[in-house]
Amino acid sequence: MSNKKISPWQDLPNDVTFRSLSSQEKENVGLSPSGGSKTAVFNVGGKYYEVSRSLLEQGIAKNSMLSRLISETWCGEYNINNKNSNNNSESSRGIYIDRDPDRFAFVLDYLRYGEVLLPDVISFQGFMMDMDFYGVEVLAGTVGREIEYPASRAQELKRSIRQSKDKRHRLENEKEHMVFAAKLFIEYVKGENMKSSIFVESEDYPPYFRQDLLNQYLSVYGLHAKKSYNHYYKKNMFFFTMLH
Repeated sequence: MSNKKISPWQDLPNDVTFRSLSSQEKENVGLSPSGGSKTAVFNVGGKYYEVSRSLLEQGIAKNSMLSRLISETWCGEYNINNKNSNNNSESSRGIYIDRDPDRFAFVLDYLRYGEVLLPDVISFQGFMMDMDFYGVEVLAGTVGREIEYPASRAQELKRSIRQSKDKRHRLENEKEHMVFAAKLFIEYVKGENMKSSIFVESEDYPPYFRQDLLNQYLSVYGLHAKKSYNHYYKKNMFFFTMLH
């Protein structure tokens, strides 16, 4: 049969020719022979996809480049392997398409459902470029982003919440030490000749007492205190010294 030139499809080369395929050629390019399973095999960037022909021959894929690639009239260098290649090798199977293999899975999902949600690892712009390349019209609002909370993100949120709680507790503890230091200062100065020691009931202490934090606030008043336990009175007490 003589070759007959017809108008190329979208981005297909202008020198592509078409003719009917033999059974062997159909098998080589991923088309099932007559009576076989209704699937086609695509080799997209080195990754193989076996796709139902009915998916590509109807619906929104009917007029796409993918549909034309599996038609029985399609032939040429674009999808027929070199005659000298080994037809039994894996490299000789399937219609080769030089596009991103991971995005192709989402192209097929769009053809199946008429909409798709893309994870963060899939480029939105790259996906839209692929859809244009394959000749598939994308309707507004049919491509969105999938909201993902991987384990690492969950751990990050958990850590952030814990850090926020720790910060709040730390600020509350600092406030309690500041108030406690003010009370000690008042007790220190209200007595005659300024008491050098003060007994403090246990319940008056900040819940998470820190000596260094207390002295940090006492230093504002020019004081330094040392905590001790009086076994005779069975009470905690502070000894004060003036800072120079």
